[in-house]
Amino acid sequence: MRWTIECASPEETEAIGEALGELLCAGDLVDLRGNLGAGKTCLTRGIARGLGSGEPVRSPTFTICQVHRGEPNLFHLDAYRLEEPEELLIQGWDEMRQRGVVVIEWGERVEELLPKDRLEVGLEHRPSADGSLRAGEISPRKLTFHPRGPLSERILSGLVDRGALEAPSLPRERRGD
Repeated sequence: MRWTIECASPEETEAIGEALGELLCAGDLVDLRGNLGAGKTCLTRGIARGLGSGEPVRSPTFTICQVHRGEPNLFHLDAYRLEEPEELLIQGWDEMRQRGVVVIEWGERVEELLPKDRLEVGLEHRPSADGSLRAGEISPRKLTFHPRGPLSERILSGLVDRGALEAPSLPRERRGD
């Protein structure tokens, strides 16, 4: 089952991230997927706040990993520039996953190293009413949450319970109508 939400502004995206961060525990992994500028770092900024970090969050594109102190710590990774998935192991991948929450941008580039149970979040720009995207314009974003196992389903249930997401409607045949 997938959950989808539209965010009209970066502030709304960060607010969803903050609610998400409040539910995350050490060992949880959030896999962010989307084009450049789709809001991955914006969502991560909210997650960091939800974990209690007051540190500035910037894209780790050139550093590969940034650590933000919180409760637990946030390991913010960007796999965009990795040549091989194994480069992630050099960064201390196993230790990060044990010691804190991991948020990885461009997770599809290291798919084989990601745990099966993770929360995958797709982010995409939504075109304006006339169907266009203009440079520099803040466009709405569509966030699609796809839980990949029981731990990530727990996280999404928490977002629904807090009112940050609405439970998706079941298709007629699954409701028993």
